[in-house]
Amino acid sequence: RSNAQLKELWTCLDFNGNNIVSLAEIDKMAVERYPVLNHKPALMRAYKATIASGNDDDWVNKREFKSLLAY
Repeated sequence: RSNAQLKELWTCLDFNGNNIVSLAEIDKMAVERYPVLNHKPALMRAYKATIASGNDDDWVNKREFKSLLAY
């Protein structure tokens, strides 16, 4: 994906604009924009792997975003 596409996707994902996303925001985007990807166990695995490989808090930030997409 291009940087513009990633930025657009991040903006959609971070719909409240606080520069971090929760599992609920990830789930909301999957349900609304990518229903074929709406598989809760897979989303949970990607989320947990991303936060474990990042700064180990409960949110995905912009720096961790590409890792989330890779899982």
